[in-house]
Amino acid sequence: MNVQYYEGISQQQNIIVSCMSGVGLSKEVKEILQACLQSEVELITMDYRDLKATLQNHDHSYFKNTRFVLTTADVPDQNVAEVINIYNIMDKNGDLKLRSLLEQMGENKRTINDLMNELLRFFTIGGIKGRLRFMNPEIVIPEVQEIVANFEGYYHLDLSGK
Repeated sequence: MNVQYYEGISQQQNIIVSCMSGVGLSKEVKEILQACLQSEVELITMDYRDLKATLQNHDHSYFKNTRFVLTTADVPDQNVAEVINIYNIMDKNGDLKLRSLLEQMGENKRTINDLMNELLRFFTIGGIKGRLRFMNPEIVIPEVQEIVANFEGYYHLDLSGK
């Protein structure tokens, strides 16, 4: 029997998916990524608290194979090349940033568009409504409100409270 030590979160190219309301939502986003992306990339889900601690306790080399982190909460002072708040992809800058990172990974425009459409569908109120049974509504509803606000800003809309 031999023991081998590997430095880093993963030895493969990877994307970390994290959600503040728990790993359940992260796993759903992971499934969307798996269904849409063609690149050979490992998708790692992490609880937000674990992600935050991991980012604070390790240097950049620990994340050398991490392409980017996709999260539902802003991450302070991180050591990873790119951290994208998933809600920011609903605005132009976030959309362009994610598209650019995916193109760098070798994804084509069709798969990127498919992914963006699936994420958009997933983060609508209708998409979240069916998932509230395993998420904490006190955390989820403010997140939904933030998404709606991003939609309003991006599309120059003023939606009613309904």
